[in-house]
Amino acid sequence: MNLQTWAEWVAQIGHTTGGGTVELVAGPVDGMTIRVQWRNGDKLMGYDHPLSMIEMRGMYDAVQPRVLSQITDAVRKMMTAA
Repeated sequence: MNLQTWAEWVAQIGHTTGGGTVELVAGPVDGMTIRVQWRNGDKLMGYDHPLSMIEMRGMYDAVQPRVLSQITDAVRKMMTAA
């Protein structure tokens, strides 16, 4: 994983969501999940993006920006729909 890209993206998500958090958690099965959580008023919102082991291995290549962009788009859509 390219940590500079990751850190910049986490900061962007925090700014976009007004202080949301990003976690890497185990699962599903042999992969990982990128979990984004934020508050919309009193309501806790969240988005989980599962990553296979193949995607995890590719997170330092061209895959990482694409995956992070997909998550950002999904979070933005959820924020506007709420």
